[in-house]
Amino acid sequence: VSQSRYVFEKKTWRLKIDYERTQQPSLDDHLYAVTALSQLRKHQERQPICLDSWKRTGLRIISVNTEEEISNLKPRYPQVDEWIVNENVATSYTRPTQLITNLTDIAIIKTHPVILINSDIELYGDQERLIEAAKDPLKVTIGIRWNYDNKRRLAEREKYGLDAFVISPEAACTIPKLNYGLGKPMWDYWLPHHFRHHGFSLQFIGDRYFYHQRHPLHWSQQEWHLGSKWLCDHYNLDRFEIFDSIHFRDSFPYGPNHNDKIQVENPSKPTKTFRTDGPGSLLRKIISWIFSQSSTC
Repeated sequence: VSQSRYVFEKKTWRLKIDYERTQQPSLDDHLYAVTALSQLRKHQERQPICLDSWKRTGLRIISVNTEEEISNLKPRYPQVDEWIVNENVATSYTRPTQLITNLTDIAIIKTHPVILINSDIELYGDQERLIEAAKDPLKVTIGIRWNYDNKRRLAEREKYGLDAFVISPEAACTIPKLNYGLGKPMWDYWLPHHFRHHGFSLQFIGDRYFYHQRHPLHWSQQEWHLGSKWLCDHYNLDRFEIFDSIHFRDSFPYGPNHNDKIQVENPSKPTKTFRTDGPGSLLRKIISWIFSQSSTC
């Protein structure tokens, strides 16, 4: 039995190494990876490793940045297939940050599902999971990272933060223009709350698929409270009751007191469907630049 277990574990580990080294077919017909690369020096070592893992999974990479950032980043990151300029950044934080909606809008512009992902996340696994996640426009798939210090095989699942979202154009059309920035607190709680609010099904990838090397926090408690206030104000929620961190994450699979058997949340079918291939979609995009969207309009 011990020998059989050893052989099984050895084969399983070898399969994982294959995902880290083998190039999988292009996923252009299924979804794009969308992020906002950081130009901070402390991120320059990690980001290429992460982008390489996305490329090996077959993803086409789109990075949304300001024109000045792109001029500095482009020579360093040949992995990026397309750079999109957006100067409308979040200014409520200690430094300007790309708005989450700048990234989710790519799904609308491309009329294609996207995986919105933090630039410090590595991805190792069968691309079929992403293909399956992108099939249903009324389902949003959420990826939960596994944190490690030096060795990925010793990684532990994150109990709180969420780092990857597979979003269809139909889902992206419902997202309001709030001030959340990528990599800042509460954006990853806002999106699942919003999609649940609009009746989309939520599916979670909670096993070893997304990896993250531990590092000091890049945000403050003040920013967390600011993000919490935006969410509560927009959705008319009781801030102190809803956004106790443990309570909120425990309302979703793989929270601090997670149950591994709960992997899919299926609320009622959305009462509205959304088209992204007609002239009304472009009109909605233009209007959204001028007027704010609320939970009722």
